[in-house]
Parts: sequence; C-alpha cells; structure tokens
Amino acid sequence: MIELIKVENNKAFSDFLNFPEKLYFHILKNTHYIMPLKLITKLSIGNFKKKTSISLFMIKEKGEVKARLGLKLHKGKVHFGFFEAVPDRFDIVEKLFSHAFSLYKDHEFIGPYNFRMEDPYVGLMVEGHSTDPYFMMSYNPSYYKEYFEKLELHKVMDLLTYDVLGKTELPVEMKEKAIALQNQGYSLRALTHRSMKRDVKIIAGIFNDALSDNWGYEELTKNQIQDMYLMFKFFINPKLVVIASDETGNEVGCLIMLPNFNKFLKNNKGRLTPSLLWNVLTKRKKIDSARGYALGIKKSHHGKGVGSYLIWHGWKRSVKIGGIKKGEISWILSNNEKMNSLTVKMKGKPNRKYRVYSNIKP
Repeated sequence: MIELIKVENNKAFSDFLNFPEKLYFHILKNTHYIMPLKLITKLSIGNFKKKTSISLFMIKEKGEVKARLGLKLHKGKVHFGFFEAVPDRFDIVEKLFSHAFSLYKDHEFIGPYNFRMEDPYVGLMVEGHSTDPYFMMSYNPSYYKEYFEKLELHKVMDLLTYDVLGKTELPVEMKEKAIALQNQGYSLRALTHRSMKRDVKIIAGIFNDALSDNWGYEELTKNQIQDMYLMFKFFINPKLVVIASDETGNEVGCLIMLPNFNKFLKNNKGRLTPSLLWNVLTKRKKIDSARGYALGIKKSHHGKGVGSYLIWHGWKRSVKIGGIKKGEISWILSNNEKMNSLTVKMKGKPNRKYRVYSNIKP
C-alpha cells in the first residue's frame, strides 16, 4: 500500500530527516555521499509547523519511506527541495510531484533549493558522481536526472565547479593587478574571532550589493546573516576569509575560502556528536582542502581588479597559512563567462555540474 503523508509531527519529521541515511548507506551503498548535518537541515527547513508557506511530504510503502520532498511558497514561486527517492520507482516520484503540483496549480516550481539559492546544498548534481562532494555541496544519485526529465522539469541554469591545485601558478596579469591596487592604497585584512560578529554584517552588505544583479540571487535576510554568523563561528578558518578595502578605508570586496569539513563528516551520518565537535574545533588545521565559497566585489569597484587582488592574496594565503593543497571553486553560474574564464586561467578543471530546474520551459 502506497501512502502520501504530510509531515506534521515530530515522529514524521524524524522519518523525513533519517530517510537519506537509509537510502544512501543501506539501499544504494554509496561510498561518496556525505550526509549533511541534521542540524543544518533543520535550520534550512525552519519551523514548518508554524509556517504555512512550508510543506514537507513523504511517500511510504508498507510502512517504509520511499521518497520525500519539501516545498516553500516564496515570492510567488514554489521552491522545491530536500528531494530523495529510491531507484526504479518513478511511479512513486510522479505521485509525490503530482500532489505538489496540484497544491500550487498556477505557480512556477523551481529548484532543488533548500529553500533558497543562497542556502547550502543547492542544485541537482548531473555530473561528477564518482568523487566525494565538498562541504555543503549536494550529492545525489545519477538517476534523479532521469526522474526530473520524466516529470517534464526543464533546465533553467547550471552551476559549475572546478578543481584547483594549491601549487597552481596564478596568471601573471592577476599578480600585476594586485600590485597595482596595493600601490593605489588598497589593503586586505583577514577575519578574526574578535571581529567576526561585526564583519559578518559587512560581508553580507558586500554580497548584497555585489550579487544583486546575478541570476536567482536574493538579498541576505537578517535571519540568514545570523545563520552565516553561526556557520562562521564553527566552520570557518578566519585566516581564510579576506576583506579588501579601498584607499579611503571602505570595505569593497570579500573572498571566503571554506575548509572542507567533509573529512570529519564522512562517517557521522548527519549526527552532531561530541567527537565531531572536537574534530571541528581542534583538528581544522589538518584539513588540506577548501572551497572557494564566495567572491564578491561592490558594483562601484567592478573593473578595477579587486577580484584579482582578493584571489591572488587569498589563494596564496590559503596555501601558505591554511595549508591548503587543493581546492574547489564552487559554484559559478554557467552564464558567468568572466568568472568561468578566470577559473580556467587558474588551471581550474571542471569536476561537477549542478542543475536548477523549473516546470516552466525557458
């Protein structure tokens, strides 16, 4: 017997949270999937019991969860995410999405988002299934792509990622631009634990200005800034976050390198255990890989070489001070020709592709 269940109580929510563990480790026996911390999943979902804009659904067969899906009505669209499903059961997936579509007949569905594009684990991985993902990057079975296409969901944007080696020689023109800005009076400073609370607001302000015209970007809200502060507090090496100021002392750009904590999460199955906290807090210096998590330059300083300035010094700093031997630039919009070209010049090699879908054909 197939049941469609709306998640409305703690028991059902527990089943919803635990389904990926059963799917990836017991059914698929996948060795590359790294389960997101359940705490991060809970923060991304929010208080679904009180917010009518959020709905969570599962399909069970003979009492066992076979698929799950989250929906959030957001600014006239439905963001769908947290999707997981067993293989070879499109009938179940179709039933799940058909119900979702019936609830919002006149709305565009876009995703997978958990629940905004700026939140962790965005997009459906359509290439790169043979290696482990980096921290806060999604991973899913390759058959999900077939499910989405059968549902007549259409590609609206690809998000690209690149492997970069720490010993990579950065382009000479990047160094020249960095030196030119230094000579003009530009300066860099790293984040510190003491300045973190203040600097998170500064960084959010930089990104809200820098990325406001980017496809799909939405201004970071007060709650998201608070979540960013919590993430920085536990998962950031402050030395790998650099902020650029112009000759007047105004902060105009920021580069964030995020240590790849998946080394510690690999065997934890989403649980925030004392041993995991211990490893995160005491052994982060042993992490030798990182994500190029975010780069932002205020619009008033576009075209001045601030990006080159940040990347030149930030990447060198990551290698020299942070002990980073390899990294991933993740992610870049496929239509961002400038950043994709710059990453190729840094000898970045494409390694994964994530896709955002809609039920409306572009």
